[in-house]
Amino acid sequence: MEDIDVSSLEVAKSSFLSLLSRVDPCESAGFVEWVIQQCSDVNTTESTGEKASYASMTSAEKKLKKIIKEIKKRVPLQGIMASENISHPEERENSEFHPSTTVHVDSFLYDDEDIDRLCDEGKMSRNYCKDCGSHNTAPLTFISHSSSLVQLRFIFQMALPMILNCLSNKLMLDVGSRLGAVLYGAYHFSTIQKIIGVEINLDLCNLQQEIIEKYNMSDRVEVRCSDICSELSLLEQADVVVLNNVFEFFLPVDEQIRLALI
Repeated sequence: MEDIDVSSLEVAKSSFLSLLSRVDPCESAGFVEWVIQQCSDVNTTESTGEKASYASMTSAEKKLKKIIKEIKKRVPLQGIMASENISHPEERENSEFHPSTTVHVDSFLYDDEDIDRLCDEGKMSRNYCKDCGSHNTAPLTFISHSSSLVQLRFIFQMALPMILNCLSNKLMLDVGSRLGAVLYGAYHFSTIQKIIGVEINLDLCNLQQEIIEKYNMSDRVEVRCSDICSELSLLEQADVVVLNNVFEFFLPVDEQIRLALI
C-alpha cells in the first residue's frame, strides 16, 4: 500500500465537511451515499480502460453483458453440463483435439482478457507439460461451442444484412442452441422476426428458457427441446440456419454419418 500524505488527507477531510455543511440536511444522506458509491467505484477491480469500454458499449451490448454475467453463475467454468457427453473427434496422429489437451471455454462467456485473468488466478492454464517436471511445454487447444460477442455483432449487424435485404420478416433457426448465445445475439443485434433454437439437452433448454423469460425476449425467441431430425419442417421454413460446431463434439461418428445422409 502506498504511503498517504497525512496533510493532504486532513485537507480532504476538511473540504468534505465543508461541502457537507452546505448540503440541505434533507439531502445530506443522499450526498454521503453518493460519496460512498464514488469510493466504491474507485476501488473496484475494473481498470479505467475497462470502465471506458463499458461506457462506450451500445445498449444491446450492455444487455448481453448482463445475460453473460447471469449465465456464468449457472454453468461450470468450461460451459459443459454434467448431463452432456463429449465425443472428441477420433484420435489421429498428433490430434489437436485430444481429450487430455483440449480445453472447452465458451467464447460467449469468456473473452481473452477473462481467460488471462483466470490463468493468473490459477483457475485455468494455457499450457501443459509434455514431459512432467520439465520445461518442455506446449499450448493447450482451446475450443468454444458458442460465438463470442464480437462474432455475434458481426453476424447480425454486418454479414446477414449484406446477404438479406430485410431481416424483420425472417425466421432464423439455431441448431444446437446450447447456452443460447446466438438467440440472444439475434434478438439484440437484429430485427429478425422469429428466432428459434433447437437443443436436445434438457438442462440447456431449461437454462435458455429461464434466460429468455427473465430478460423479456419471449416475443421473438423460442426454444424447442428436441432432436433436429424431428424438426425437418422447421428446417424447410427457416430463412437462416445457424450451425455452430453442432455435431462433431456431441455425437458419435456413426450418428454424424446418419445425420449427413438425412
